[in-house]
Amino acid sequence: MRQPYLVTDRLDEVTNVGFALHVSIDKIHELDRSAQVGFWLIEANVSVQQAQHCLNIIRQQLIPNIYLRPIVFLSLNHESDAEIKLSGCDAVLYQNKEIDTQIATLISKFENTNQWIDKLPNRHQDSETNQILRTLRLIVSRNHEIAPVITAHSVSGFIYPLLETVTQGNDSSFFNILDFLETQKLIIGNFISHCHLCCQCHCAFLNFKEICPQCQSEDINSEELIHHFKCAHVAKKSAFQQKDSLYCPKCDRELKHIGVDYDKPSVINHCNRCAADFQEAEIITECFNCHNSAAPEDQINRKIKAYRATAIGANAAMFGLDNLFTKIISSKVKFFTEAQFKQFLEIEIERIKRYQLSTSSLGLIKFIDIEKIYLQQGEKSIHFFEELSTIFKSILRLSDVVSTQDQSLFMIILTETSKENSLKAMKRIIEGLSVLLSENMHYTGSIPYEIEEINSETNLDQSLEQFVKKHVG
Repeated sequence: MRQPYLVTDRLDEVTNVGFALHVSIDKIHELDRSAQVGFWLIEANVSVQQAQHCLNIIRQQLIPNIYLRPIVFLSLNHESDAEIKLSGCDAVLYQNKEIDTQIATLISKFENTNQWIDKLPNRHQDSETNQILRTLRLIVSRNHEIAPVITAHSVSGFIYPLLETVTQGNDSSFFNILDFLETQKLIIGNFISHCHLCCQCHCAFLNFKEICPQCQSEDINSEELIHHFKCAHVAKKSAFQQKDSLYCPKCDRELKHIGVDYDKPSVINHCNRCAADFQEAEIITECFNCHNSAAPEDQINRKIKAYRATAIGANAAMFGLDNLFTKIISSKVKFFTEAQFKQFLEIEIERIKRYQLSTSSLGLIKFIDIEKIYLQQGEKSIHFFEELSTIFKSILRLSDVVSTQDQSLFMIILTETSKENSLKAMKRIIEGLSVLLSENMHYTGSIPYEIEEINSETNLDQSLEQFVKKHVG
């Protein structure tokens, strides 16, 4: 039977909670396989901030069976509900109400989520570092639309409390994750609002300013223009003003009734710095966070959406995203699985050993972590990988065999190619990858690679181990 588990960093601080099993936050791993957890319970009576810290620790665990479980805050009253709404918990349990009834209701409410988690094939593995998969699994496991909350506590102006602990408050990365998931049709978005963000730091808090188009000063005054019908004179209102009345400076007639004697066709602006007069002031925006200034049209206009999982997304959440990268890049280059690559290599070793007429080469390239590209590029990741596949296609031949390990280490069999010629091809690939990373991600680091001649002594596992030890650490 599922039960609530009270999670705390100090059991001696628990205040009068006798209806839930207790577990220290540093011992939570011990419950992974044995406990029937209905939900994690966190006290929010003393401080919502402390409860939030405990929630973050749970959500950032690498075991799906732990971080995906529902989290409930325990509160004495409704006074802190506004803060709790932003915390990312799944529900609130109130101590001043019937506890047993609330617990039964919550366990029933979360049963579908818990059953879905129980079906995950790798739910006990302590290795789930992929932020994209973690975000997708949170969306799918809740089986309802995940809506944004508007708040001044986030630089982006909107947050998705349930999801944002995955990226630990990095708004830019988080929105890129959502963009990527939607582009891949793993989630679908329902439009909520528009939000203008700083093009440099993605802050939603922008100061819109009117400035002089000549000297860029903000010190400008606006004044109405008056058009006198009788003599057609047009001038600033101050030129007509005489105490509490208006007199035309051209014909000296009094202007009594707007629409009969005169109208106000426009507004004129005057710069107090350079004394320029102009009708249209220039508009700029300044970010309150990074102080970067830009024209409004140069800022980011982001659509804010509520998200729910698609059928494809539900399948990917259950079985992983391992094939997503190769699916994108194989549009131009045939990528083989690691198992298939090993089979090709074994055949090539035997062929060379038997006929001894030619030589082939094995190439290894350590590429930047694919997840970093997902996080930084978001929906632009597709175009990035298309360019990546173009580089491989332009240099490699159809007879060459390409695979990847952990989506960050490329393995290539260059058939019928000497080590010397393979080095030339490899250098061209590295040059192309360096340009791609520099232009799209401002990456200036080196890209490690190695070439070895394939012979009877070739052992892929040993070569990979030595390569990783040498270049990755």
